Amino acid sequence: MTSDARHRGSTVASSGHAPVQGPTGSTPPPPPDLAPAAEAEPASARRWRDVLPPGPILAGLLAVACAVVTWVPALHVDGWSWLVLGAGAVVALGMAGPAHVASARSVLSRRWGAMPLASLGAIGTLGWAGATIATDGSARPVFAAAVAGATLVVVHHVRRRVGFGPADGEAPPWFAPAVVAVAGVAAGASWALDAAAGPAEAEVALAVVLASAPTALALAPAVALATARRRTSPRGIHLGGLASLEQMAAVEDVVLDQDGTVTTGHLAVVSIDPVEPEHDRNLRWFAGALSHAGEHPISRAVSKLSARGRVTAPELLDGRGMRGAVDRHPVRVGDPAWLGVPAEPSLWRTVAVEVDSKLLGTLTVAEELRPGADEQVQRLRDSGVDVHLVSRSTPQRASRVAQLAGLDAPSGSSVSTVCADLMDRGRRVAVASARPVTAPGVVSIAPSAEDLGGVGVDDPAVGRVAEAVTVARTAHTSVRRGARLALGMSAAGVLVAATGLLSLDVAALVGAAATGATATLAAR
Repeated sequence: MTSDARHRGSTVASSGHAPVQGPTGSTPPPPPDLAPAAEAEPASARRWRDVLPPGPILAGLLAVACAVVTWVPALHVDGWSWLVLGAGAVVALGMAGPAHVASARSVLSRRWGAMPLASLGAIGTLGWAGATIATDGSARPVFAAAVAGATLVVVHHVRRRVGFGPADGEAPPWFAPAVVAVAGVAAGASWALDAAAGPAEAEVALAVVLASAPTALALAPAVALATARRRTSPRGIHLGGLASLEQMAAVEDVVLDQDGTVTTGHLAVVSIDPVEPEHDRNLRWFAGALSHAGEHPISRAVSKLSARGRVTAPELLDGRGMRGAVDRHPVRVGDPAWLGVPAEPSLWRTVAVEVDSKLLGTLTVAEELRPGADEQVQRLRDSGVDVHLVSRSTPQRASRVAQLAGLDAPSGSSVSTVCADLMDRGRRVAVASARPVTAPGVVSIAPSAEDLGGVGVDDPAVGRVAEAVTVARTAHTSVRRGARLALGMSAAGVLVAATGLLSLDVAALVGAAATGATATLAAR
């Protein structure tokens, strides 16, 4: 071997016959028994209008302008109340139109929740203000519709940005009927008492609807989820929708597809056995240099032993190995039987190396284990789930990998079979794999899985899977906490408005303030 060639050789520190730990490789092929889901479209680049959307900003400015004109007597020109009402109509009907359409679809689907109630409040308030001005010239409730409409526009925009559908993050099914019932009782009590100085019965009912802050109930879960996504995305974890969080919160079993989770999905050289100690460097150099010309997983593993050399006439022989010339030396790397070398039985794959028709030694190639896989599997167990390993390796190799990962034994060789068995027993299952999978009732933890109703991870290593389970459950708790806060504020607003103490304008401001306060608390 030339001096120049010797200097190009490199070394590895590995010995024994167990999988070694190494860096993450490229994504392995999907399991044959579960078809990979379609590739998700890349996210669009964030534009300025996504950060500062013109619609909600303009709606808010119009609502503020309506309030200022109403409160400043110097601005009360002739017909000012009709001008304010017209601006309110632009906000409550025109700009909030998409929200009304979505609410109408919810009602047609028999989902009478927070957004339909907020839509009803904005439209009803606008109609009542117009009727009041037309009949007695009173401008008392004139800007309530603009405030209610602007709040509805903002909430609808945020929910759409987060990816919420009409039924996502909605109020409890009893909420809207309860508010309507209280509004009816309050209106009936106002009529019975016939309080001459008090607001009309319809205004009391509408005030109850506005003060119940249905927009707060619709906004809090969206803000909580958006906040959780913003915090977890830099850590390589991407949360899906509310449905996936609900499922993750209930998961009892996590099925690990071995390739990509507890192993990198690649092979690594774990043992180098030269015939003579002085052959060690040459063994590494010639085997690694020739293997750079191959695409087989074993070739990719062996190629890490050295840099590229001057390789000529490389040839891959299926089932046997590779041959070619490295620095004009004929080299063969492959099955020991092909090289006429007796090989002892081994759990892993043995590769023989021949240079100039002389055997230099053998290499042992095994599946590459993730660093600290056993500790990360235990961390996953500590989160309160049972862990199952699926491997398509030989039974002996699968058992060895399971032991090194801290598991008693693999659960099977088919993800779909293991999941079906667990679900037949009433268990709730998540699957961690190198690619997202689609299976009814199963949560997928994989790269880009968030676009398909699962939890996305940049790297499906078992440690990241354990972290994903934890943060998804934490996010679910935050969403529920935000919903409880909104319900508390709603109850307080309903109780005050039901007494008839709030005008429509004040009730609209109370609802908007409650929505803003709930969103602020939900973002913590």
